[in-house]
Amino acid sequence: MAGKRKQRDAFTLLEVILAIAILGVSIVAIGNVTRNAYRNAESATIELEARLVAESVMGEVLAGGRELVSAPLAPLQTDIGSTPAYSYAIIVEPTVQPNLLSVRVQVTKVDADPGSVPLCEIGRWKIDPNYLSSVAAANTTE
Repeated sequence: MAGKRKQRDAFTLLEVILAIAILGVSIVAIGNVTRNAYRNAESATIELEARLVAESVMGEVLAGGRELVSAPLAPLQTDIGSTPAYSYAIIVEPTVQPNLLSVRVQVTKVDADPGSVPLCEIGRWKIDPNYLSSVAAANTTE
């Protein structure tokens, strides 16, 4: 019976070290995935808030709550009185089509660099109010 091996009751040191190394690599990989998921969720939240700000300002412009003129970058003031997190700019430009204006709203973070790309930019077309008033005046004189 000299060729028989002794029965093992435990793991060898090499097996334990290898298992710990695999576990460590797995934990690092899961940590990286979790960190990336957190960053993506935070980025999506910021972009969604910027989109809501842009839609709100655009709605005010189109409804007549804000004057239909270009406005430079300004911080968004809220009724709550909290520190503004976003700045917006309104750009009103004529289009190739007469009597039609292009209205764009750009939203950036308050602490963003002046030359940075806006977080959100939306655009709409609106009939020139001067044209509408001239048409209404022409209809009343007839």
